[in-house]
Amino acid sequence: MGNPFNKIKTTILFFIIYILSVFLVNELFPGDICNPGGGFLMVMLLIPISIILLFFRIVKYYRER
Repeated sequence: MGNPFNKIKTTILFFIIYILSVFLVNELFPGDICNPGGGFLMVMLLIPISIILLFFRIVKYYRER
């Protein structure tokens, strides 16, 4: 079994890079009150991405056990 902190570091690094890219996309493609910008859409995609990542981590954990 590998070091579990490597998985945690990878996940935290992914979310930090993703959130920084949300701010970047929000600056590049701003929205207004009627049309949400790219940053808003990326924030909305963060919820399903987190759920999918959690699901894969749980499945991988029980397969390695």
